[in-house]
Amino acid sequence: MTWNNNREWATGSTRTWRTKRAATLHRDNYTCTIRGRTCTDTATEVDHILGKAEGGTDAASNLRSVCKPCHQTLTSQQAQRGRATRSNKRAPMRHPGLG
Repeated sequence: MTWNNNREWATGSTRTWRTKRAATLHRDNYTCTIRGRTCTDTATEVDHILGKAEGGTDAASNLRSVCKPCHQTLTSQQAQRGRATRSNKRAPMRHPGLG
């Protein structure tokens, strides 16, 4: 699939993703594989072990079933790490009038 602004692709609702998601949930018996402090035990979502932004893929070996609270916690932690590694500051520019 080529990169474009197709909303269906952007929200992860392509037929291929839905098939992989269902297969992952079935493989893991709809059981959360993270088992965090707020875990509900019943998985309803699928998470990338190595996020796509970090080079992960949609391969079955990189997918795991998770419950909503564990997924929210994990996503929040990943976002914090991502914000910490990028800098929003531009490099200082030398003033053109200062020789």
